[in-house]
Amino acid sequence: MYGRPKAVKKVVCAEDVQVAEVRVREQSKINGRVDALEKRVGRVEEKMDAVIGKLDKLLERRNRSPTTSPSRQCYNCNESGHFKRECPKLCSRTPSAVSNDRCFECNGYGHMKKDCLNVTPDEQGKILGSKEGKTVRFADLNGRGSV
Repeated sequence: MYGRPKAVKKVVCAEDVQVAEVRVREQSKINGRVDALEKRVGRVEEKMDAVIGKLDKLLERRNRSPTTSPSRQCYNCNESGHFKRECPKLCSRTPSAVSNDRCFECNGYGHMKKDCLNVTPDEQGKILGSKEGKTVRFADLNGRGSV
């Protein structure tokens, strides 16, 4: 009887050792995975820091006011503070209505044919109310092909 309990103890101890070895292997696998994840998280943090740095630089560029730069100079009057398109000394590009109105009847300026004093009342009615086209003969055309 004395030998039997020793054998049982050895078997029980051997099973405990196997269970302990399995637990150590599983724990080492878990530790390896944790280490790999920590490395990946570290790389992601480095990349995020780089991206945040680039965004900060872009935001700094955007916040700079273009009005404070000394290179803002008008090419029309050579004064600083505005561009040519904003120059107060530049004449308006819209033509004056009086100066460019030209009468096709008398070639005078300041009015159109419908307001011309040289047009008879009969012709005036044709100009304002006529829906038909004007008949033009070849002899009426000048050298450029217009009336």
